[in-house]
Parts: sequence; structure tokens; C-alpha cells
Amino acid sequence: MHWTSWLRFKDETNRNSLAAYLLVVLVGYVIIFTSNSFSTAEIMLLVILGLAYIIIGTLIWDRLDGSAGQLTAYFIVQLALSGLIVFVGKGNGWLVPMPLVSHAIAVLRRPWSWLVVGCVLAVEVIPLGLIAGFEHLPNFILSLLAAVVFVAIFTQLTVDEQRARAEVQRLADELAQANLKLAEYANKVEELAIIQERNRMAREIHDGLGHYLTAANMQIKAALAVLVEQPELARDAMGKAQTLTQEALNDVRRSVAALRSAPEEQRPLVEAISALAMSSPTESLQIHFELLGEPRTLLPQAELTLYRAAQEGLTNVNKHAKAQNAWVSLDFTGDHVVRLRVRDDGIGMRLDGTVSEGKVHGEHPPLEGFGLMGLRERVLLVGGQLRINSSASNGSILEVEVPG
Repeated sequence: MHWTSWLRFKDETNRNSLAAYLLVVLVGYVIIFTSNSFSTAEIMLLVILGLAYIIIGTLIWDRLDGSAGQLTAYFIVQLALSGLIVFVGKGNGWLVPMPLVSHAIAVLRRPWSWLVVGCVLAVEVIPLGLIAGFEHLPNFILSLLAAVVFVAIFTQLTVDEQRARAEVQRLADELAQANLKLAEYANKVEELAIIQERNRMAREIHDGLGHYLTAANMQIKAALAVLVEQPELARDAMGKAQTLTQEALNDVRRSVAALRSAPEEQRPLVEAISALAMSSPTESLQIHFELLGEPRTLLPQAELTLYRAAQEGLTNVNKHAKAQNAWVSLDFTGDHVVRLRVRDDGIGMRLDGTVSEGKVHGEHPPLEGFGLMGLRERVLLVGGQLRINSSASNGSILEVEVPG
């Protein structure tokens, strides 16, 4: 065993014990001088020994660094001085070595602390035996043992109380630090939640309002194109534009309300996408809707993702594809997935590639604006997949799969 393992932490002792040390030694000396008469030489020797014992036990003890070597030297010197005081004091200085018991219990690990306690008993008993005779030692030993045990137990209780207090303080400091970190994390979570909610609302406004405004703009353009020659067709196109703007207004209200409308107020997914397809065609674009399989109820977030995907796909077709036809299909034939596909026969996207689970595959990434980027975020949030294929000869295909 490494001999530094003798030690406890010296900081466990209370420096107020130094005052107690001084008081015990002074009381011991009072007992010595009131119990016997001494020569001048003996008095001088006792005073010198006492001063050395007090200086080492208070001033020097308070400056020890707690190393094994220093503590070993300390206890050896103090045991020797206390033994001499007991001997010169004619056995009446038995109280003087008692502070060494406290010091040993406070700073040394077992069994080293008990070894020092045994040495204290020895420096008490041997001088008493030499002075009064060893036949009287049993009575002396019992009395001294009771005193030593009392001091040892009292010191151990004090050390345990100080250690418990230090542990409580440490835990309190850790708790304060944890609370501080928790407050920081709470602020970060709040900021994240605000950012996510802003992004979500941005997606809602873009996907909903953007689609309706694009479709309304196409109807207004068509109305202007035939306004002079075919006013009936122009009036019909403007009527569709008016309907679309009303739908846009309703969609904005739903988005601002954070989609808090009751479930029974929402149209079924198939009906909503079918109505979306019917409201989007123009004179130059025909939209065809197809339902595959038996419709089933999905999670609200999954249904909203499919609806927004249809909106985004049709908006892109209207704005960029220059297509004559678009096909929207909603496929429930899969066991655990529902698939939405928006396909057109237009000129395709400027770049081609495939987006799947948030990763771009292929030689070139697709050209993504805010709409497709927001749609990809929606799909990832529900654990789905987004794929985009495009070519100049075959148009574009937007395909979204969600669990359900």
C-alpha cells in the first residue's frame, strides 16, 4: 500500500479545533501544577516542553501540507514531547496528549489513525508505570482508554458532520450549476421552437398561398388573352380566379391560426386533392386525378404533407413546365405507405436528379426553390421520402411517400 494512502484530506478538520487544542493543553498544565510541587528546573523544562508542544500543535500544524512525510514527523515529535510532559509532570499531564487523538482521527486513514491512538496510550501509560509502578497500570489503562475512546468518537462525529456539510454544499453547488445549464438549455429550446414554428408557418404560407396565387394569376392571364374576342371565356376565367383568391384567403387564415381548426372541419384527403386538381386547370393545361386503392385515415401531419405536395407539384407545373397535361395520383395500394405522384408532359426542370430522404443522388441536384425545400422538410418530419425525376423529353415527376 502506498503510504500516502494513510491520509485523509486535512481540510476536513475545522481550524477552530486549534483553539480547543490550546485550551486542552492549558487545562492539562493547570492540573500538573496544582497537583504537585516542582523544582525550578522542572518548571522551566515543563514550560519549554509545553511551549514547543503548543507551537507545533497549533502554528506548525496549521501550515502542514498534508503529505505523509510531514504528518509522520509531526506525530513522532508530538508523541515524544507529550510523553516527556507526562513523565516530568509526574503522571498528572495525562490530558496533554489527548489532542493528538483528535488530529489522528481527523486526518489519517485507518488503521494509521488507530496506530497513533495506540501510541498516545503508550506515552500515557509508560510514564505512569515508571512513576507509580506497573502494578497499578490496569486501573490507569481503563481510565485512559475511556478518555481516548470518548475523544476519538467525538472527533469522528465532528469529522462526519463536517464532511456531510461539505457534501451538501458540493451538491448545492452542482445543483446551482445544473439549474443554470437547464435555464440555458431551456432558452435554446425556446429559440429552436420559435425558429421551427417560423419555418413551419413559412412553409404553410408558401405552399398554400403561393399555389393559389399562381393558379389565380394563370386564370387572369387567360382571361386577358381572350377578353376581347371571347368575353364569356374571360368571364369564366375571372370567376375561377375569384374563387382561387377566396381559397387563398381561407388558406392564409388557416395558416395564421396554426392549423388549429377542428378535425371535423377538414375535408377528407381524397376530396381535398381532387378539388385542388379541379381548381388548377387552365385553357392550356388539363389536370387528371386518379385514386388507386381504398382510402384510409392517416395521421393529420401525413395528410397535410400529401396535400401540400400536390399543391407544390401543381404550382411548379403551372409556373415552369409549359405542359399540356398533368396527372395527379393518390395511391393507397401499399401496405404501410401512401404515395402521391404529380407528373406532367412539359419541358422538365433545368437540372435533373433525385432527392430521397433528404439526400441528393445523381450527377446533378434538382433545381430547388423554397417550395421544394420546404416540402422536403415536411416529408422528412413525417418519416417519408421525396423523389424528383425530370427530363426534357418526358417532363417531370414529383413523388412523395409517407407512412400510413
